Amino acid sequence: MVNDVNALERLKTEPMSVGQWVIVAICIGTLALDGYDVLSIAFAAPGITQEWGISKSVLGIVLSIELAGMSGGAIFLGSFADSRGRRFTMLDRNARYREHSDLTAADNKYCLCETAPLRAPSNKDNQRDTLIMTLRVIS
Repeated sequence: MVNDVNALERLKTEPMSVGQWVIVAICIGTLALDGYDVLSIAFAAPGITQEWGISKSVLGIVLSIELAGMSGGAIFLGSFADSRGRRFTMLDRNARYREHSDLTAADNKYCLCETAPLRAPSNKDNQRDTLIMTLRVIS
């Protein structure tokens, strides 16, 4: 006779094992690291607006686009990964990130290399150029 094991009953009655506690700790650490980029940009925002010479409203738009991009990526890339596979999705997204990083570095106007440091556009009143430059840096 086979003994039926009810997983829910087992979770309610037995204490958590060391392995389960390790998994919970990894999840908490992952969530903390995931929120760090949003928290760090909030602390860096005053310095960014001052150094790049952009208004707080333009920076607010950029930060909002960042959050919308993360949300959209989670929604659309989650379903993409479900249909194509996690490994393929990770390799594909890393390749796309590399391509966009190379394109950003190759752009002479907003180069992120040592020979041409990042500078805000010379016309500080032109918010459109500043927004485009910031979006290129983020992508």
